[in-house]
Amino acid sequence: MQILEIANTNSHLLSGYCCGLPAAKQRTQTTGCPACATAFRLCLKEYQGTTSASGQQQLLKKQAQQKQQQGGGAAAAAAEALLLADEPQTTAAASAMYGCAFGNASTPTLGGSSFVLSDSEVGRVTLPFTFRWTKSFTLILQALDMYNESYPIADRLIEETSFSGVILPSHEWNTLDHTGKNARITYRVRVQCADNYYNTTCTTFCRPRNDQFGHYTCGEQGNKVCLPGWQGANCEKVAAAYAPPRCGDRLVGCERRRCIKGSRIKTNSVETSALRSRL
Repeated sequence: MQILEIANTNSHLLSGYCCGLPAAKQRTQTTGCPACATAFRLCLKEYQGTTSASGQQQLLKKQAQQKQQQGGGAAAAAAEALLLADEPQTTAAASAMYGCAFGNASTPTLGGSSFVLSDSEVGRVTLPFTFRWTKSFTLILQALDMYNESYPIADRLIEETSFSGVILPSHEWNTLDHTGKNARITYRVRVQCADNYYNTTCTTFCRPRNDQFGHYTCGEQGNKVCLPGWQGANCEKVAAAYAPPRCGDRLVGCERRRCIKGSRIKTNSVETSALRSRL
């Protein structure tokens, strides 16, 4: 997941109070609030299908249709996944969803009340998983004021959004935009298999090799692609077209050809051992 932008023009918490003030001095005002010190917390958990009437589903479908029109491949797969997704949930619904069974992570303070991140490495959160990818999941994203980290999350919450749906492993990003009661957040998400793992659940293992146990690279879905000259399930057998010729008793003119070690040539009824020679 990567944060792209947050717009919190009034420097408010979700409660309506100003950012950057001690609990004893919290107040509500439309202007003049101290700037927020904004960080984000990501929670990933099992799929939960509660939806809201915020209209985000229409946005996701529009994005997916645009990606499908651009062509096939990974982009189309990601677009199809978005079409299956439920719309993001309201803050009230998301607040009740905790547990983060698939993991959670936080960013450091990324900026003030409003900012746009142009550096692709800033604002990125990675959650490794060691299980079979479930395809469907629920993501909860919270923007927090870090003025005093000892305060409960509920007292530091700037905005909260969630996404429930299906995203397949791909290099393509899926951009999501949330306009909430207090702030607007733009972020993007994607799922990628760990190195050497493939398919929609990241369960096909393939590691390229070129040794006595096999000679192959890996295709896009983790299938073994034999190097030139090799065949077999693990590309461990020399392909017929690349095998050196063997001499035999019945082959006319064999004495003028190269033989594999152990083959024998008959010349005027005299057997002569032939040393191994590779073509």
